Amino acid sequence: MFNPDLPVTKLPVFRAVLILGGLLTLGTTGAIVHYTGLSWCFTATCFNNLLEFFKVPIRLLAATLSIIGLIALAHRSEQSAKQIKLSEEQNFFCSGQEKLATSL
Repeated sequence: MFNPDLPVTKLPVFRAVLILGGLLTLGTTGAIVHYTGLSWCFTATCFNNLLEFFKVPIRLLAATLSIIGLIALAHRSEQSAKQIKLSEEQNFFCSGQEKLATSL
């Protein structure tokens, strides 16, 4: 599914999720700032309201990071599978060479 030869940051699916999630987060944040008329306020009530207003962008950002983590995990699994296959081929080649050397 993923190309194990590429770094995870070069994968098209990684970049697509990062860009889409970032745009959605920035878009919802911009819409909230534009349409709610927020002003600078540093009281406890304002901080509580701020977290309430920005609940959706925070969750979008968390979901984006979670999906990126899953992509990285799947990519690492592909890399491990390739590494195991190469090790098995190397072991098969070496054992064949040892058998050939002992038979001579």
